[in-house]
Amino acid sequence: MKKICLLLFWGICGILEVWGVDQEGMSGWKTNCLYGKVKSVNYNDGSFLVFNTTGNVVQVVNSEKYITVFDYINSHRYILQDEFYDIEIDGNVRKEVKEHSNGCIGTFYIFDKLGRVCKSVRTDYGDLEEVEYIYKGNEPLPWKIKESESWETGMSVQVSEICYLKTDSLGNWLEREVKYTTKEVNYEAADSTFITKKSRESCEITYFTAEELTRAKECSNDVKQFLVQTQDIGLQTTIPIIAGQNKGSLWWKYGLTGGGICFLMIGIVFYFRKRK
Repeated sequence: MKKICLLLFWGICGILEVWGVDQEGMSGWKTNCLYGKVKSVNYNDGSFLVFNTTGNVVQVVNSEKYITVFDYINSHRYILQDEFYDIEIDGNVRKEVKEHSNGCIGTFYIFDKLGRVCKSVRTDYGDLEEVEYIYKGNEPLPWKIKESESWETGMSVQVSEICYLKTDSLGNWLEREVKYTTKEVNYEAADSTFITKKSRESCEITYFTAEELTRAKECSNDVKQFLVQTQDIGLQTTIPIIAGQNKGSLWWKYGLTGGGICFLMIGIVFYFRKRK
């Protein structure tokens, strides 16, 4: 009987490993200062973000139309540019670390007691990027963001002071005014420059519908594809986005699930044969 329980335990562990439990409190939504089940955010500079139903970013397009796609194997593991990254939750820290990098390549998000992201650190061997989010009291959105970046020959610091003009019912901003102050230092030229500018920004946010969330839950995060029309951002193709997992994840899911069931059946047969 003990052997059967042990086999059943490992089978369940295999299934849980595939389905994974998303830490929504420190999800990709929260790392981008977003609230609610956001599906996509389109900014007025042409950039946008796309999320899956568990809150992880699956596509980023910057203002220069450079596309980055994240292919999720499960809720805590993805492929980026043919490299594997693992998502770990450690206390109030969300870690996204490149496999076999000894923690030298990845992004770390630190959250405060209210569940707001207060700092992110991105490391890539010699390069380092830090973003600090400063809030007023219990406000859900930061009023100041300080971004610093350092590399071998220089560094830059940008401070953004934000005034929110319009928010939606969930507290996400739709319009804002931002004052940017940037300092860049060139070590080789022993020179530095200061740039100050003001910008009025806006965005459009779409949310997952109850039907989409229910369907995703019923399908246990199976592969779902939705198309993002890219004519508006200067591209002439339609890009399929993997919202939940990539196709290879099906082999993981059904393989481990089937393996767990097989182990369970073998254990049951072994138990009854032993009784006879």
